[in-house]
Amino acid sequence: MIPDRVQAVARITDVLTPRTARGELPNGKKVFLFVEKDDNPPPLRVGDPVHVQLSVADFSQARILPVE
Repeated sequence: MIPDRVQAVARITDVLTPRTARGELPNGKKVFLFVEKDDNPPPLRVGDPVHVQLSVADFSQARILPVE
């Protein structure tokens, strides 16, 4: 079975709001990062790494995974 989502680590490059940011994947790809409405957002700070989940259909945006 082919997964429909993949997980990665992104580095925050710009904080837009407490729930959105711009980031960069390890391969240099720029992505829009967001926190789901029901998730507890981690503090977003420039330079911090965050675990993200990307759809294989659209690598331009990624969901920031909640801190466990």
